[in-house]
Amino acid sequence: MIEFLLRMKYSVLFLLPLFLLITACGASADSPDPDSLSQYIVEPVFQEFYDFLGGQETLGNPISPLINEGQLQKQYFETILMLYSAAEPPSQQYSLAPLGLDMGESDAPLENPASGNTLFVDGYIIYEGFADLYQRLGAQRYVGRPLTGVRLSESQNRVEQYFENMG
Repeated sequence: MIEFLLRMKYSVLFLLPLFLLITACGASADSPDPDSLSQYIVEPVFQEFYDFLGGQETLGNPISPLINEGQLQKQYFETILMLYSAAEPPSQQYSLAPLGLDMGESDAPLENPASGNTLFVDGYIIYEGFADLYQRLGAQRYVGRPLTGVRLSESQNRVEQYFENMG
């Protein structure tokens, strides 16, 4: 299993935000048809934030139109749910919804490891294949606190780690 993780190290660098909303939440009447995912555009209110977080390569395509809920605007993407609130101070207007928390994924935190070259956050080791992307995406500011350690999903043939706002 460790050999598999090491081989997957470089191929999973961009897999941090694999919070695939469709597979994670299951199909519902409100879920868009996967065949029609390309019909949505990144709404102008989110375009700059989307680009800042890595655009299509990191976040995937939009899978919903703009959703207005009072002063809150939302848009679902393949990996995250973006939020915009005009009522917040400018530095807090853009955020990601806590979908990882909503899924209820969690592991017990660990004690701080002795290794100095490991990114350790709030009781969790950030998988080395995700560490650079985690920091580039704003760490706890946008990705959120880690909720689990690294996991091997044999059924999905990938390495996963869940965070408050991404998985």
